[in-house]
Amino acid sequence: MPKFTHPHEFEKVKTALEAQGLQFAEASVSWIPQNTIKVEGENAEKLLKMMDSFDDLDDVQDVYSNYEMDEEEMAKIG
Repeated sequence: MPKFTHPHEFEKVKTALEAQGLQFAEASVSWIPQNTIKVEGENAEKLLKMMDSFDDLDDVQDVYSNYEMDEEEMAKIG
């Protein structure tokens, strides 16, 4: 169950939820875009290839994006 808060409040909120007995599988600060761009077709395929190549680089820790893609489109690409 995702919970969102301002990054400056992260530790405070996390500590308060833990005090209520909640345990986390993952707790982190992440970039969430305010605007997204829908991609499809050839652009979607190129974008996923580029994202995968960024992810494969040893020096890259995290990759963030603001694209939006239908599940059907992602399934077509494979």
